Amino acid sequence: MTPPRGSKGPRSGNRKPGGASKGSRGSEESSRGRGGSGSPRREDGRPQKGSDGPRRGPGGASRPVGASRPGGQGGRPAGNRRLSRREEAERARPVGVEELKSRLENRGFKLTEEELEKLATFHRLLIERNRSINVTRIFNLDDIVDKHYVDCLIIQRFVPNLPEPLLDIGTGGGFPGIPLKIVNPDLHIILGEGVRKRVDFLRDVRDELKLEKLDIIGRNIDKDFEYPVSGVITRAVESVTDTLKRSKNCLVPGGHVYFMKGPNVDEEMEEAEKRLGSLYQLADDFPYQLPGTPYRRRLVVYRKLAPPTQDKP
Repeated sequence: MTPPRGSKGPRSGNRKPGGASKGSRGSEESSRGRGGSGSPRREDGRPQKGSDGPRRGPGGASRPVGASRPGGQGGRPAGNRRLSRREEAERARPVGVEELKSRLENRGFKLTEEELEKLATFHRLLIERNRSINVTRIFNLDDIVDKHYVDCLIIQRFVPNLPEPLLDIGTGGGFPGIPLKIVNPDLHIILGEGVRKRVDFLRDVRDELKLEKLDIIGRNIDKDFEYPVSGVITRAVESVTDTLKRSKNCLVPGGHVYFMKGPNVDEEMEEAEKRLGSLYQLADDFPYQLPGTPYRRRLVVYRKLAPPTQDKP
């Protein structure tokens, strides 16, 4: 899709294999450091010590974006903290295709050999770079498989045909965008991330895995982002209302926003209905549990309504 003249989004251009177009690369470079405050944070699993669980406040409400807690800014542990021997061993241990295949099939997911190879490469890059840029707080392989890979891939059991372009807001280390891209090589996906080190990591992943039709926007996605997309997806703990506001100028009428949430999202949905009911309509609400785990999830889907037509005089 070619963005309209004057739109604020990825530009079209000649694409090199495995990379973004020249124009989109230029937009990425020029947008570095423009993140500012309000960048969505990640929601990856049920709260537990040392895991990437949803950051929740009293009553199960999402912690406000950017809210800090002991151990690191924005709810993340300090990047230079000392690791336990177990965490060091998990980071250092290589993971092969067969091991990933076995663990995923144990959860009911069968990937092709090519997809497994790409996922294993992504896993290696994730572990290698995590030490310096804090991509994820999960170190145990079982938890990474369940709370990252399965958590992303399971979405297509409910939405087999994702719309495109699909914008992943607040993608962090590439979740859910990278796993979804690996199993949907022809799907046009846009990753939005405001932290420069993570943007560099995502570019390296794209180049290493030779992922085409994958654009990376090195900025926070806000109401000024106007590149037209047919779908938005996010695992961020930002409220439903705030994410819908971010999406309103880029999501086309009839497009969908997919929220990968924990089970306690009803209050957020009620607030969204009160404040944005004239712009968005609840389309689906899928409660589910990650296979073989106690972790409960909900995939909440909103559809953007067409603007009201005005009668001609």
